[in-house]
Formats: sequence, structure tokens, C-alpha cells
Amino acid sequence: MSGRHVIKLFVFIVLSFMAYKANSQDLINSRRSGYYTYIFKVSDSEAGKIFRKNRIKWSGRQNYFHNPVDSFPLYSEYNKKLAPGHYLKVSVKDNDIEASIAPVLNVSAQIVRNNTDLCVQLFDSCGIIIKNAEVTTGSKHLRFDNSVNGFLLKKANRNGILRVRYKGTVNYFNIDRT
Repeated sequence: MSGRHVIKLFVFIVLSFMAYKANSQDLINSRRSGYYTYIFKVSDSEAGKIFRKNRIKWSGRQNYFHNPVDSFPLYSEYNKKLAPGHYLKVSVKDNDIEASIAPVLNVSAQIVRNNTDLCVQLFDSCGIIIKNAEVTTGSKHLRFDNSVNGFLLKKANRNGILRVRYKGTVNYFNIDRT
């Protein structure tokens, strides 16, 4: 090969690398999140674990992504109606999985403060008092008491998780009596 051919080959290789570099991705300024938030339904027992630990823990043994429900664009609001139950909203941001629990409740709970007993009034979506729910905190069952028009656990001024089963749906509430 002559010197002239070597120079032409060298120039061709350098220009080829420059063209490749010009078309490559700009990773520093590229998008660092996904395009969608995904919604997954979780079971009552999985939701209970999340509420008790007050966080969503990722491990190889626990996979909450087994019941996909829907997705919507990231940084927007989900406007469709979900059936009562517990859901996870999951997205990817900065190489991390971000997830939050999104319960859809069929009851609302109001703690009645009396400084000695745990008293909870439950209401349905129409604001009517519920008398036939199964209510527990820890291993203790609360019974409906007509005198306070709510579920009562005597001498139990406690914090923790309140579990309410009503019409087949389990609802969890954090009790903070401070």
C-alpha cells in the first residue's frame, strides 16, 4: 500500500468514528425515568404487611407485581375508578423503583377520643354508621357498642393498625393516639 492510500484509510477511519460519536446517545442529558406509572392490585395479606412495616420492601421473595391493573402517563393523575381494595402505584425514576400504596376504601374511620378506651366509628360512602363490620387491632377484636355508636375496646388506649373487614373488603387504618 502506498503512503497516499494509508492516509486516505486513516482519514476514513477518523471520520467514521466522528460520525458514530455524533449519532450516539447523550446519556448525561437523557431521560432518567420511565414514561408510565403502573398500577398493581395486591392481596389483603400483602397490604397488611405493607401497612405493618410502613414501607414497601423489595426482595427476591416478595413480588407484588403479579396482578397488573392499568397504567397512566408519569407525572399525571389517574382518573379512572378502581374497585375497593389495595393497589400499588409503581414507576421508575433515576434508576430506582418508586412505589406507593394506594388503598381504595369502602369505609371511613373516625377515632373517638376518650383517653381510656379505643373507640372507632365507621361510616359507609353515604355517611351512614356501620354496625356489622369485623374490626381488629393486633389480636384484639372490637365489638360494636350502641352507647357510643361505634366499635369499642375498653382500656386500650393504643397505637397501631386497625383492620376493618366490611362487605368482603379489608381496609387498614393507622391509629396514632398521640
